[in-house]
Amino acid sequence: SKNIHSLSSLDGLTTVSTQGIPVGKYRVKMTIRDGNKILVSKVVNYDKQPLPGWFGNKLGISDKVPPPWTALEVKDDAVKMWGRTYDFQGRLFPAQITNQGKKILSLPISLSIRMTDGTSAISSDSVSRISGEKKSSIKVSSTRIQNLGGVKITSKSYIEFDGMMWMELEVAPRGRQASVRELTLTIPLKKKYAHLINGYDYSLRTTGELPQRGYTSAMGPRWVGNEEGGLQVFAETSSNWIVRDKKKEL
Repeated sequence: SKNIHSLSSLDGLTTVSTQGIPVGKYRVKMTIRDGNKILVSKVVNYDKQPLPGWFGNKLGISDKVPPPWTALEVKDDAVKMWGRTYDFQGRLFPAQITNQGKKILSLPISLSIRMTDGTSAISSDSVSRISGEKKSSIKVSSTRIQNLGGVKITSKSYIEFDGMMWMELEVAPRGRQASVRELTLTIPLKKKYAHLINGYDYSLRTTGELPQRGYTSAMGPRWVGNEEGGLQVFAETSSNWIVRDKKKEL
């Protein structure tokens, strides 16, 4: 058994190791209490399977860049790989993305914040503090910190040789507390590079020409571009996002 003494947010997460129990079928009981009062109690089935034969092998793991991709290059605050360049220009997010030789952003990617007191700020208006840079032929990582309104934004990110960029953002109050009304991430693509969309629905009903009225949906992998290239965004999950309408996360 394992106890979580307090829930720090609306979502609670804990990990229970199954390493010491044999393969077989189990019943797991979870209980949430307020003091001695039981708020929620649930029992779920758990079937521990044996580890697959390939578990732990090193097949396919390499520090070499496979062709046609090329080794990552870093110059000033720009990361270049085959067919693409991310140029941060000291900011929290890329100020420009060059895709197949074409600059596709009309403005820098930005995070805007609106506090409950009515004040607002946007990340592209100032530069960030950069630390912890690590560079190799296959991966470049760094930490960027920027004060934005009443909060401090910490971005831990890495870029891989194929152009995938992963970011983890932490929002923390600059003082004892901060009250945030809205956070918005904006990726302003030039219109000529953003008239097609792939909504990743198997019916293909949302794939094709981007509607004149725009496009809204729940979070999921979405690609926007033209006939020659584009940009895809995705998130691991949006289950802990606090939004008014889950159908308008994007």
